[in-house]
Amino acid sequence: MIPNRLLAPVVAIGLLWSLPATRAGDLPADAAKRVKEFEDEAEAIQKKANAEIAMRRAKVIAELEKLAREYAKSGEANAAIAIRNRIQQLKASGEKAKNLIINGSFEEGPPTGDGFVMLDKGSTAIKGWTVTEGNLDYIDVAYWQAADGKRSLDMNGIMPGGISQSFKTKKGQKYRLTFSMAGNPGGGPLEKKLQVSAAGKKMEFTFDSTGKSRPEMGWVAKTWDFTAVADDTTLEFLSLLEGDAGAALDNVVVVPVED
Repeated sequence: MIPNRLLAPVVAIGLLWSLPATRAGDLPADAAKRVKEFEDEAEAIQKKANAEIAMRRAKVIAELEKLAREYAKSGEANAAIAIRNRIQQLKASGEKAKNLIINGSFEEGPPTGDGFVMLDKGSTAIKGWTVTEGNLDYIDVAYWQAADGKRSLDMNGIMPGGISQSFKTKKGQKYRLTFSMAGNPGGGPLEKKLQVSAAGKKMEFTFDSTGKSRPEMGWVAKTWDFTAVADDTTLEFLSLLEGDAGAALDNVVVVPVED
């Protein structure tokens, strides 16, 4: 017969064995529940705030459009043009506010030294992104003109490179990718080629760098729609050129397409 003073530790050990196993790094169920409650609450607050901002943006755009028409009718063309330019900026900021991509303009990343730094496969130095193939150059506006902000990419370092980011999606939902594309004007073929892939689909894009220069890159906007096949989607950009002068990439935005 086991004495009572020895039985208690045995019972306690038995109770521990009966609890669900928790691996290192896993949250216990009660803590995970609290985190999930917080995330759901934060998401609801964010959606409400975004809806309010979108409503106010739409209102001011409508007011500005009316003003632009009035200035145009009165013969003040320059004022009308300035207002319409600002309307386009407001519309663009609305799209970026819904962006599912983290650090889409590559603004948050490592120091660029004299204007650029080469990042090799496996690097996560650019916030939100992973270099998936070869290497690429992370470039500051001191080296060449960016499409948005101060940073951009040459998708070739000394060889073709790739970069990707995964984000939450809804299966069956249609999404629209927009990005700015140019090309390294310093060498290689004049036509730069870039492959984009997401949700099991891929598309090739080209850019003609004829006559372009580092101060005048000639950035153009590219658009591609895809439909999510899972709750997580990985977007990847891949250079299709050999050498060290590839396609330039900036201003990546992914938003859901409303039916």
